[in-house]
Amino acid sequence: AVGIVALVFAAYYAEPLTVEVSRIDESMVGSIVEVNGSVETVSVKGGNVFVKLTNNNSTIEVVMFEQAAKNNAYAYTLKKGDFIAVRGKVNFYKGGLEIVADSLRRV
Repeated sequence: AVGIVALVFAAYYAEPLTVEVSRIDESMVGSIVEVNGSVETVSVKGGNVFVKLTNNNSTIEVVMFEQAAKNNAYAYTLKKGDFIAVRGKVNFYKGGLEIVADSLRRV
């Protein structure tokens, strides 16, 4: 049991794979990634932050749930045109890929 806990801990805190938005595909679902991009759109619903992130003509949806957003200095102040780095897990939702962000920062 201790070994499983250590493995989960190591996997969660491992350095994320830094990728271009265009490189994210279904084989990466479940992977922790970091992507940089420009905020195309941003909205807040129920405390959750939804961002359309664009990089080199490729776009991906990013969601930061309220629990993570409340602990992030920039989540609720994002605006179109901001250049940010997002770290999170690649997820498949409603027929498309997204990143469920656990952190973001301006770059």
